[in-house]
Formats: sequence, C-alpha cells, structure tokens
Amino acid sequence: MATGSNPSPTLPDVPVLFDPAIIEHEVLKALTHPDVRKLLLEIFTSATEKTIERVSKCEAKTDALEEKVNNLCEIVANQADTIKKMSAKDDLEQNGRRNGIRISGIPETETKGNSIPWFKSFAKDHLNLTIGKNAVSRMHRVGNPGTPAAPRTKPREILIKFTSYQCRREVLYQNKYLRAETNPGKLKDVFLNEDLSRQRQGVYFVARQGDKLNKLDGAWTADGTIITKLKEVIKRWTEEAPLTAFLASLPVRAKKSTPPSRPPSS
Repeated sequence: MATGSNPSPTLPDVPVLFDPAIIEHEVLKALTHPDVRKLLLEIFTSATEKTIERVSKCEAKTDALEEKVNNLCEIVANQADTIKKMSAKDDLEQNGRRNGIRISGIPETETKGNSIPWFKSFAKDHLNLTIGKNAVSRMHRVGNPGTPAAPRTKPREILIKFTSYQCRREVLYQNKYLRAETNPGKLKDVFLNEDLSRQRQGVYFVARQGDKLNKLDGAWTADGTIITKLKEVIKRWTEEAPLTAFLASLPVRAKKSTPPSRPPSS
C-alpha cells in the first residue's frame, strides 16, 4: 500500500460575530424597543429621584449649618462688643483710681480715729517720706469688717486717695525702702500697692500666682497695668484670659535661688 501525506482539512467559512458595525446596529435596534426604553426610563428616573433627594438633604444640612454659623458669628460679635464695652468701662474705672494706693498688713487698732495723721507718721517712720499738708484727700478701710461671731483673720486694706498723681507716685516709689536693710523702721509684712479695679485685681492675682510657680521672673503693676517679665521679655496685661492662656503655655521651672529684681513702683 502506498503511503503519502494526508491533506489538511479545509475549515468552513465562519461569519465574524463581533463586527463593531453589527454590534452598534443591534444595540441601537434594541434601544428602540418599547420595553427597553421603558426599563431605561425607570432606571434613570429612580436614579434621578434619589440624587435629587440626596441633594435636598445636603442643602437642608447646609442651610442648618449656615444658620448655626450665622448665630455663632452673631454671638461672637456680641461678646466682642461686650468685651469692648467692659474694657472701656474698666479703663474708666482704673483712671478714677490712678491717685490711690492700698496698704495691707496694718492692724486695725493702729488707725482708729483720724487716720490721716497716722499715715503721715507712718510715711515718715517707715518710708522716709514727708507727706504734705494737703497731699491726702481721704483715707479709710475697705472690705467687710467682720463680726464678733465671725471675726476677720486679716486686717482690712487701707485705701488712700491723694490729691495728685505726683504724691501717689512718690509714695509708691518709696515702697522699696519699706523692707530695706538700712531702714530702721522696716516692715516685712506690710505692702503698698496701686489701687486697682476689680478686673485688674484679678489679673494681678493670676500674675502673682504665675510668679510663685516660677513660670515668670517677676510680676508687678505700673499705672494700672499688670506687667510680667520672663527672661528679658516684658509683657503688659489688662485682661485675665490672655494672661491665663500665656501662663498655661509655660513650664514650671525649678525654684528660684534668689528673689527676682523688681523695678520700683511708679
């Protein structure tokens, strides 16, 4: 038997099933069918309604947030206006106190009767200062005197109002002499301070607490302004909140080995 190579089988012609033109034609044909158009319309309508609903909710939330923001802005504006008015009121009050000083630590038994002659004697003996005849306009104790059933543990402060700013300045300047070693009449438990408004008394208290915690290198007052010193930086304060925030940002340092230098009161 003769052998030979078998011829390759011939494949029948197969139509192109993925012709893009045919696919495009069939899709367009399907889209024109009423059922397909109805289904697509339902899908688009549902999606559109959901989108509109979501947008409406977002708009409602935006409106609510905008209203809250406007209310907060109004509150902040009102508070800023209130603070401004309070600051102006405090400035006026402090200006009315600029000729006054307060003395603390004097037993109340020492100033009974006419107290102005007592102060003149006090200034001469303990401040090395002669007070003029008409330098003091008035002088009295301030605070609740207490009762026999509930006596005070500390004597009330003495408020002294001078007839001029210059007289008050001279007295406060001699404050440094009150505890000087060269002063034969030095008093370690008596203090002279400016007559501060209630607001600035609070500011000064916060400053002194910061100084006691060794967050500052000194705290004092000058013409109704509270002054703090940290290293070589001097800051001036008339409101409590900014000072409190400033002190909160400072670390508590090791205890001071020597008292900080303090400029003389002015």
